[in-house]
Amino acid sequence: DTVKKALDALVQQGAKLIDVSLPMEKYVVPVYYILANAEASTNLAKYCGLRYGLQKDIRDFDSFEAYVSSVRSEGFGQEAKRRILLGTFVRMAGYRDAFYIKALQIREKIIQEYKALFKKVDVIAGPTMPIFPPTFEEAKRLTPVQNCLLDEFTIPSNLCGFPSLSVPC
Repeated sequence: DTVKKALDALVQQGAKLIDVSLPMEKYVVPVYYILANAEASTNLAKYCGLRYGLQKDIRDFDSFEAYVSSVRSEGFGQEAKRRILLGTFVRMAGYRDAFYIKALQIREKIIQEYKALFKKVDVIAGPTMPIFPPTFEEAKRLTPVQNCLLDEFTIPSNLCGFPSLSVPC
């Protein structure tokens, strides 16, 4: 309702609103998180305690694997660990084509859909969040999937490389 009121104010100033449909929109969140986690996994790989990241005395460990496991267990938070695991999984042999490559292909289709839409409109307007901001207690109860879904309206610009702006209303 708040966003609708803000859009109505724009109409009163001369803007023309039209409803649009983006059929590929339903793939935006899963495609983004497949690609973002794959990138995070790759980028965070260097934090193994040798040159970057938490460092310990390697002589205190029975093996290199034990050292890296210890450093990463203590040096990364729960979300970073989740991204590393998911990102590594989608890039593994046997899964790379099914997830990572497929996500890249779908991303290209999403970009083309948005480019076609931007030939018809100057701006795509809508809410930034699907809910009002949760309290700290409510946020603690959100699952990782629920947290990801809160990004659904801001992901398209990041996924497609288009500029975006969030305007309080």
